[in-house]
Amino acid sequence: MPAMKKRRLAGLSCAFLCFACQKRPNQVQASAEPSAEGTSGNPQCFTVTAEANSPSTLTLFEAKRCQGGGVTWAAILNVLVRRRGSTRAVMEATPGWSGDVQILSGRAGATRVSIDDEGSAALFCSDSAALLKEVRSETKRLNESSAELARAMAEADPTALECFPEGSSAEEN
Repeated sequence: MPAMKKRRLAGLSCAFLCFACQKRPNQVQASAEPSAEGTSGNPQCFTVTAEANSPSTLTLFEAKRCQGGGVTWAAILNVLVRRRGSTRAVMEATPGWSGDVQILSGRAGATRVSIDDEGSAALFCSDSAALLKEVRSETKRLNESSAELARAMAEADPTALECFPEGSSAEEN
């Protein structure tokens, strides 16, 4: 490749990187967001694991042909978050957080939440101890009541749940 063409490509690459790194006005800066009273700013987390699924949950997941682990629980946790208000993505790095970090704006103000899934587990984090306690309690309740769990699953993104109706498979969806 001629030297002139290499310099031009390097210049374009630098310009693209500089543009990509610029702050956009609609990006959320997590540290600038208001927090609900009593929030720490640091994530507190709990994990939902497939191993802790109740017999009624296992039966429901099997009937709906769900993956039943982290992916399924992450979709359900997203429902529990949406029930509490509106969310928007945090576009900047959030050290100490993992997964999909969002700002939840609801009746208790604004707080950060994140949901991450790996294999048989889903991790829920929040900088609000009260929200963490609510979602943990609600998750436990859903795991104990297949009717309530089915209602929450009906509100979830069907693809995110990784449930496959009879006659279909993961490869088809």
